[in-house]
Amino acid sequence: MSATSNEITVLDTLLADKLDMEAVRALAHHVRQYQSVRDEARSSVETIKNTNKSERDTRLAALYWMLDNYELAESHAEKDADTAVSCQIRGIIAEERGKLEKALELFTKAGQKDPSSSPCVLRKLGVMRKLGKKDEVMAEIEKLEREFGDKPNLFYHKARCLQDNGEYEAALDCFDKALALDPDHADSLFHAARLLDQRGMDQEAIEYYRRIGPGAENAYKNAFLNLATLYEDTGNYEEAIHCCEMVLAYDPFNRQAMLMLESAEASISMYYSPEETKQSEKLEAILRIPVTDFELSVRSRNCLAKMNIRSLGDLVKRTESEMLAYKNFGETSLREIRDMLVSRNLRLGMLREDAATRAAFTRSTSKQKEESLTKSIDELELSVRSRKCMDRLGISTISELCAMSENELATAKNFGRVSLNEIKKKLQENNLSLRQD
Repeated sequence: MSATSNEITVLDTLLADKLDMEAVRALAHHVRQYQSVRDEARSSVETIKNTNKSERDTRLAALYWMLDNYELAESHAEKDADTAVSCQIRGIIAEERGKLEKALELFTKAGQKDPSSSPCVLRKLGVMRKLGKKDEVMAEIEKLEREFGDKPNLFYHKARCLQDNGEYEAALDCFDKALALDPDHADSLFHAARLLDQRGMDQEAIEYYRRIGPGAENAYKNAFLNLATLYEDTGNYEEAIHCCEMVLAYDPFNRQAMLMLESAEASISMYYSPEETKQSEKLEAILRIPVTDFELSVRSRNCLAKMNIRSLGDLVKRTESEMLAYKNFGETSLREIRDMLVSRNLRLGMLREDAATRAAFTRSTSKQKEESLTKSIDELELSVRSRKCMDRLGISTISELCAMSENELATAKNFGRVSLNEIKKKLQENNLSLRQD
């Protein structure tokens, strides 16, 4: 199933007459990739709690799993323990926690309860492979090909087994079969790209990674750093920087992304003369202008705020296609944004196309982040309740706050959703964010 963040609807998926695990997994991917879909998921909790649909607890379990709250997900899934989807959810959590034998038991049970469902039957193949049962997996795939030969996951698991056995050409053929059935199959794209990369086929690997890289409809965060490495190796420093920035937006303290970003920026700076650098510094001032300084429609303002676009620099990082992919952002808003940028001799996407603009923006944002991180927590002007929570946790600087995750903050007494939203908003205003687990 392929869908954009604009097409995914949380309640449509979770309140369907029959809960479809393929649809749930596709939705989970978007919840974890797009802030707008994650916000929609969070706001759907009470609606799901109050539904009169069957398997209410399984639906809640699916929602909490998407939001990475494994404790609540397991608690609700166990209340509907005999359903195939409940077994799937508990199995996925067990697998992600490294409890492979337990995961295999639950996936096997799910397949027995719904033998016609490919997610229920095929999911166990990956766990069996991780347990070293490759021969058993290949034998199982041979038996399942007649019934599930039109499912990309069948060929994906076969490709992974062949890859483990060193049969790389055969593995690539199986990845291609999976992609012929579903061109957006993220796991096949990612592992095929890695295999091509390892074999020195850089351009082919880049083409696969790009289909799940920044701006792609089925963006796959794990692909970003691999793609950044390939871009840097081939001299495409602007795109390498863009990939690193996407990682750091999600994980501000990712050491590998920071080192790669520094390396790519240094490579770009070698191309500038003192005169070009001076012009670039003038551009910094323009890129720092807040979008709120311009007269925009309410819809455009709201969309920009939800996309965390606060300055002209943030805006010119985005392409037109990325803007239009966002929920409720249409052609009218796009024309309005275009006109606003033209008034400053800017355009959407220019940060990724123009090296001089890139240099100005990276210097500007780096300086801003460095200055913000050294400041006292008092600079955020938090509410009394949030400030007391910071005191309990011993957080005195903004850098210490950014090193915390949402789950770690939640351990503070009286720290709730209102305080969390306030802190995230204050950090976003400074182009910062909490650490992501």
